[in-house]
Amino acid sequence: MSILQAWQQVVHHGRHMLTPEQVTLLTSAGMQEAAAAADDSSTAKAAFMLETLRGVSLDPLHGTAVEHFVIDGPDSWAFCLQFDRLSHFVLSFSVPKKEEIGAQLVTQVLLNLNSRKFKAAAALRRLERSRRLQRLHDQMQERGNAARRAYLSAHLRGGETRAEAQAVYDGADALHEQETAARRAQLDRRRRSLTHAASPALADRGYTQWVADVLCRVLPLQRALEAA
Repeated sequence: MSILQAWQQVVHHGRHMLTPEQVTLLTSAGMQEAAAAADDSSTAKAAFMLETLRGVSLDPLHGTAVEHFVIDGPDSWAFCLQFDRLSHFVLSFSVPKKEEIGAQLVTQVLLNLNSRKFKAAAALRRLERSRRLQRLHDQMQERGNAARRAYLSAHLRGGETRAEAQAVYDGADALHEQETAARRAQLDRRRRSLTHAASPALADRGYTQWVADVLCRVLPLQRALEAA
């Protein structure tokens, strides 16, 4: 997805999720043209990436060093920035070294890799792949299943009507849910905490609102350049 396509998605399909101020700005004269022009501007792409790096972790599965995301060429930097669980609307691009924003972007990549965001993203990936997490899930299910079996053994005596038996099974299911709810909630809280820490820009708003916010900050600058 390009910058122009991101603008189109936000304006035409996500308008109901935006603030009136965002709608007014993104639909103002020249904004669509600015989005199209930004797709051909390495400076604009770098500006979008600077905004993203401040609020979203790079993908720890893609690498942990600057050279995994930036290729240092003789006259330019080539950027291939992969973000954690985020398909970005800016693809790979390069910036001439004579442009100051290129050095700023390299610095921001380094800061991101050493940030709390990146550490949280890496911790979440480890948690998802860990045997410990699987053991916790297994223990949770074993505890719930044991409670369910004990309940059925205590309440099913034989000779129950279909309705009576169903009531017993419903009670066993409710007990299973009760026994597993606390541990499941604990695991969910841990995941949410790491997810929010890895992507603080998305923690209190959806993806569409975040994209709109980034567009509102960068596109007016591009429009001003086009008008100059």
